[in-house]
Amino acid sequence: MIHTFMSNAPVAADEHIPQGSECSRSAVKVNDICVDLELHDTTGVEDYSLLIHIGCLGADAFLVLSWKYCDSQFQSVAERWLPEISSTFPNVPCLVVGTHEGRDEDVLEGNLAKFTGSTARGRRVAEASSVVRYVDCDVGDALAVRTLIGQTIVAANNVKL
Repeated sequence: MIHTFMSNAPVAADEHIPQGSECSRSAVKVNDICVDLELHDTTGVEDYSLLIHIGCLGADAFLVLSWKYCDSQFQSVAERWLPEISSTFPNVPCLVVGTHEGRDEDVLEGNLAKFTGSTARGRRVAEASSVVRYVDCDVGDALAVRTLIGQTIVAANNVKL
């Protein structure tokens, strides 16, 4: 998602994007709000919570991503990440994002019945905590990712008012 946002282009299916501790910075303007945006990918560093906390000091908003078709990831978001973020960074807005890529052909060809409640499950996770909202996002679609980042900036700005 960070690569899609920063390059304003989708990632090629065969392109390797390393995960974990990726950080990108950019100046962004949304609805006449100018911000210095810093995005961190903490994938794979879950066991290093202290490093995540240090890297997130001064954060104005959080995006917590979960592949929308994975029960264990939503469970981790609900049981670990949202409580940890809300206790460590109170009053900082958080959005839960159910990620997918394209039309999810692999899922559609599989057992669709298993996944029909994925968006509803994401909304329930968000409603059960104090997050701003749940959003589905195609992480390969540059416009969808930019829209999500814009929503996050607006949420952060509204909290500061």
